Amino acid sequence: MNKLTTGALLDRLGLQQKPSASARALTYGALLLGGVVVGAAAALFLAPRSVQALRQDARPKAEQLGEASMARVQRHGGNDGEASPKGERVENGT
Repeated sequence: MNKLTTGALLDRLGLQQKPSASARALTYGALLLGGVVVGAAAALFLAPRSVQALRQDARPKAEQLGEASMARVQRHGGNDGEASPKGERVENGT
């Protein structure tokens, strides 16, 4: 006679054993720990920098933008600070 184990019988019926509570707790605990590690790493990489560091980065960029704007104004015939209606060009001295 064949000895039929619980696992073999369940397999023949297309079923499987339910994991124990301790196995499920271990799985969920490992997933939680992994999430905590990934979250902490993301927080370190995505944390905002100090205001002083932001100012140090912004200052050269603002100076470059100002220089580029002045060069464009000079290249396209700036009006020496005179206001003009949109689309009209103000000639120097008029």
